[in-house]
Amino acid sequence: MKKTLKIFSIIMILLVLVLTITACGDKKDEETAKKEFSMGEWKDGVYENSFLKYKFELPENWTASTDKEIATIMQLGEDALESEGKYISEAAKLSAVYFAVAREGTGNNVLIMAEKTASTVTLEEYMEALRTQLTSLTGFNYTVIDEGTAKLGNAECSTLTFNESELGVVQRSYVYVEGEYFILVTMTSVEGESLFDELENHFKAN
Repeated sequence: MKKTLKIFSIIMILLVLVLTITACGDKKDEETAKKEFSMGEWKDGVYENSFLKYKFELPENWTASTDKEIATIMQLGEDALESEGKYISEAAKLSAVYFAVAREGTGNNVLIMAEKTASTVTLEEYMEALRTQLTSLTGFNYTVIDEGTAKLGNAECSTLTFNESELGVVQRSYVYVEGEYFILVTMTSVEGESLFDELENHFKAN
């Protein structure tokens, strides 16, 4: 699990940079803000969350991260795990990870984040910031190899696909807006882009 946590942590550090464009601004109106944040839960290998527009079926031979592992990724203190209310509260202050799953021994993984939006930031601006920040990082070699749209469950997402030669992976980011949040799904593959099509089929309408 250490290798997987390392990859998750790197991705978290990179993606949290996008917060610089979403951390301020006026509140959304009541209609868009009324849907409340939820951490969701696993039931019989299926992740369900009323906040999202999909549920996720765990692929065979994949493992879901525990709350403790997620807290490590988000750099939350151990005390946050002692109280479910505090854990959710602290997670909500950050780029909250809803869940992370991985196939051990491969580096393949799926990470879901939520970032509170500023009312002045559009989806197009968010995607451009994601592109710019990742491709300009020192010490990494991110290049965009594709962009477009895709559907995860009932969510219509904008997508960016990156190659990262230093880590030896390809990553695809799926983004859509829900209430006050940008929902960001990042899939990482050491097997090429075909894995993304396979994983998309594990997202079902919620």
